[in-house]
Amino acid sequence: MAVLLGALILHGLEPGPDLLINRMDVIFTLIFTLVLANILVSSLGLAATGKLAKLTKIPSSYIAPVIFCLSLIGAYSMNNLFGDVLVTLGFGFFGYFVKRLGYSRIALIIALLLGKITQESFHQTLVSMGVKGFFLRPISLSLFIIILIFLTLPYLKTLRKNSQKGVLE
Repeated sequence: MAVLLGALILHGLEPGPDLLINRMDVIFTLIFTLVLANILVSSLGLAATGKLAKLTKIPSSYIAPVIFCLSLIGAYSMNNLFGDVLVTLGFGFFGYFVKRLGYSRIALIIALLLGKITQESFHQTLVSMGVKGFFLRPISLSLFIIILIFLTLPYLKTLRKNSQKGVLE
Protein backbone atom coordinates (compact mmCIF):
# COMPACT_ATOMS: atom_id res chain seq x y z
CA MET A 1 0.00 0.00 0.00
CA ALA A 2 2.82 2.37 0.87
CA VAL A 3 4.45 1.72 -2.51
CA LEU A 4 1.17 2.47 -4.31
CA LEU A 5 0.73 5.72 -2.35
CA GLY A 6 4.32 6.69 -3.15
CA ALA A 7 3.83 5.93 -6.84
CA LEU A 8 0.67 8.03 -6.97
CA ILE A 9 2.40 10.96 -5.30
CA LEU A 10 5.43 10.66 -7.64
CA HIS A 11 3.07 10.91 -10.62
CA GLY A 12 1.46 14.06 -9.24
CA LEU A 13 -1.75 12.40 -8.06
CA GLU A 14 -2.82 13.14 -4.51
CA PRO A 15 -4.42 10.07 -2.90
CA GLY A 16 -7.82 10.73 -1.38
CA PRO A 17 -11.42 11.39 -2.28
CA ASP A 18 -10.54 13.91 -5.01
CA LEU A 19 -8.67 11.20 -6.90
CA LEU A 20 -11.78 9.01 -6.91
CA ILE A 21 -14.02 11.87 -8.05
CA ASN A 22 -11.88 13.66 -10.61
CA ARG A 23 -9.65 10.90 -12.04
CA MET A 24 -11.83 7.83 -12.57
CA ASP A 25 -9.76 6.89 -15.62
CA VAL A 26 -6.72 6.39 -13.38
CA ILE A 27 -8.74 4.40 -10.84
CA PHE A 28 -10.21 2.04 -13.46
CA THR A 29 -6.79 1.62 -15.08
CA LEU A 30 -5.36 0.65 -11.68
CA ILE A 31 -8.19 -1.83 -11.04
CA PHE A 32 -7.91 -3.51 -14.44
CA THR A 33 -4.13 -3.61 -14.20
CA LEU A 34 -4.27 -5.21 -10.76
CA VAL A 35 -6.75 -7.85 -11.94
CA LEU A 36 -4.63 -8.67 -14.98
CA ALA A 37 -1.43 -8.73 -12.91
CA ASN A 38 -3.00 -11.07 -10.34
CA ILE A 39 -4.10 -13.50 -13.02
CA LEU A 40 -0.70 -13.42 -14.74
CA VAL A 41 1.39 -13.70 -11.58
CA SER A 42 -0.81 -16.47 -10.15
CA SER A 43 -0.47 -18.59 -13.27
CA LEU A 44 3.28 -18.00 -13.52
CA GLY A 45 3.71 -18.59 -9.79
CA LEU A 46 1.89 -21.90 -9.89
CA ALA A 47 3.94 -23.02 -12.88
CA ALA A 48 7.27 -22.10 -11.26
CA THR A 49 6.58 -23.12 -7.65
CA GLY A 50 9.18 -25.91 -7.56
CA LYS A 51 11.99 -23.77 -8.94
CA LEU A 52 11.12 -20.79 -6.75
CA ALA A 53 11.13 -22.95 -3.62
CA LYS A 54 14.78 -23.82 -4.28
CA LEU A 55 15.68 -20.11 -4.01
CA THR A 56 14.95 -20.21 -0.29
CA LYS A 57 17.89 -22.56 0.21
CA ILE A 58 20.41 -19.94 -0.96
CA PRO A 59 22.16 -18.47 2.09
CA SER A 60 21.49 -14.80 2.74
CA SER A 61 25.25 -14.21 2.89
CA TYR A 62 25.23 -14.70 -0.90
CA ILE A 63 22.07 -12.73 -1.62
CA ALA A 64 22.75 -9.67 0.56
CA PRO A 65 25.88 -8.46 -1.29
CA VAL A 66 24.11 -8.77 -4.65
CA ILE A 67 21.13 -6.73 -3.41
CA PHE A 68 23.50 -4.19 -1.86
CA CYS A 69 25.46 -3.73 -5.10
CA LEU A 70 22.34 -3.51 -7.25
CA SER A 71 20.87 -0.89 -4.90
CA LEU A 72 23.98 1.28 -5.13
CA ILE A 73 24.18 0.88 -8.91
CA GLY A 74 20.51 1.81 -9.21
CA ALA A 75 20.96 4.87 -7.02
CA TYR A 76 23.94 6.06 -9.05
CA SER A 77 22.35 5.36 -12.44
CA MET A 78 19.33 7.57 -11.79
CA ASN A 79 21.23 10.90 -11.95
CA ASN A 80 24.89 9.82 -12.22
CA LEU A 81 25.62 11.54 -8.91
CA PHE A 82 27.75 10.08 -6.14
CA GLY A 83 25.63 12.02 -3.64
CA ASP A 84 22.70 9.74 -4.46
CA VAL A 85 24.84 6.77 -3.43
CA LEU A 86 25.62 8.48 -0.11
CA VAL A 87 21.93 9.17 0.47
CA THR A 88 21.17 5.50 -0.27
CA LEU A 89 23.83 4.39 2.20
CA GLY A 90 22.50 6.84 4.79
CA PHE A 91 18.95 5.55 4.48
CA GLY A 92 20.28 1.98 4.55
CA PHE A 93 21.98 2.60 7.88
CA PHE A 94 18.88 4.41 9.14
CA GLY A 95 16.71 1.41 8.16
CA TYR A 96 19.14 -0.96 9.85
CA PHE A 97 18.99 0.97 13.13
CA VAL A 98 15.21 1.33 12.90
CA LYS A 99 14.98 -2.45 12.56
CA ARG A 100 17.47 -3.05 15.39
CA LEU A 101 15.52 -0.78 17.73
CA GLY A 102 12.26 -2.57 16.90
CA TYR A 103 10.40 0.27 15.19
CA SER A 104 7.95 -0.42 12.38
CA ARG A 105 9.50 0.50 9.04
CA ILE A 106 6.17 0.28 7.24
CA ALA A 107 4.60 2.79 9.62
CA LEU A 108 7.53 5.13 9.01
CA ILE A 109 7.13 4.93 5.23
CA ILE A 110 3.38 5.55 5.43
CA ALA A 111 3.98 8.49 7.78
CA LEU A 112 6.48 10.00 5.36
CA LEU A 113 4.08 9.59 2.45
CA LEU A 114 0.94 10.82 4.20
CA GLY A 115 2.62 13.45 6.39
CA LYS A 116 2.09 16.33 3.96
CA ILE A 117 -1.59 15.52 3.41
CA THR A 118 -2.17 15.14 7.15
CA GLN A 119 -0.43 18.43 7.89
CA GLU A 120 -2.50 20.28 5.30
CA SER A 121 -5.73 18.83 6.70
CA PHE A 122 -4.62 19.73 10.23
CA HIS A 123 -4.01 23.36 9.23
CA GLN A 124 -7.32 23.55 7.34
CA THR A 125 -9.17 22.39 10.44
CA LEU A 126 -7.30 24.86 12.64
CA VAL A 127 -8.06 27.75 10.30
CA SER A 128 -11.71 26.90 9.74
CA MET A 129 -12.78 25.67 13.19
CA GLY A 130 -9.90 26.28 15.59
CA VAL A 131 -8.77 23.73 18.16
CA LYS A 132 -12.40 22.93 18.97
CA GLY A 133 -12.76 21.38 15.52
CA PHE A 134 -10.86 18.34 16.73
CA PHE A 135 -13.24 17.73 19.62
CA LEU A 136 -16.66 18.76 18.28
CA ARG A 137 -16.95 16.43 15.32
CA PRO A 138 -17.77 12.80 16.15
CA ILE A 139 -15.16 11.13 13.94
CA SER A 140 -12.26 13.27 15.11
CA LEU A 141 -13.37 12.96 18.73
CA SER A 142 -13.60 9.17 18.51
CA LEU A 143 -10.17 8.99 16.84
CA PHE A 144 -8.74 11.19 19.59
CA ILE A 145 -10.20 8.89 22.28
CA ILE A 146 -8.87 5.78 20.51
CA ILE A 147 -5.39 7.33 20.31
CA LEU A 148 -5.50 8.18 24.01
CA ILE A 149 -6.51 4.61 24.85
CA PHE A 150 -3.69 3.13 22.79
CA LEU A 151 -1.16 5.52 24.31
CA THR A 152 -2.17 4.77 27.89
CA LEU A 153 -2.77 1.02 27.50
CA PRO A 154 0.92 -0.06 27.82
CA TYR A 155 1.31 2.12 30.92
CA LEU A 156 -1.81 0.62 32.50
CA LYS A 157 -0.63 -2.91 31.71
CA THR A 158 2.71 -2.17 33.39
CA LEU A 159 0.94 -0.80 36.46
CA ARG A 160 -1.29 -3.86 36.58
CA LYS A 161 1.68 -6.26 36.36
CA ASN A 162 3.54 -4.36 39.08
CA SER A 163 0.50 -4.36 41.37
CA GLN A 164 0.02 -8.11 40.83
CA LYS A 165 3.69 -8.74 41.68
CA GLY A 166 3.24 -6.73 44.88
CA VAL A 167 0.21 -8.84 45.87
CA LEU A 168 2.03 -12.12 45.13
CA GLU A 169 5.12 -11.18 47.16
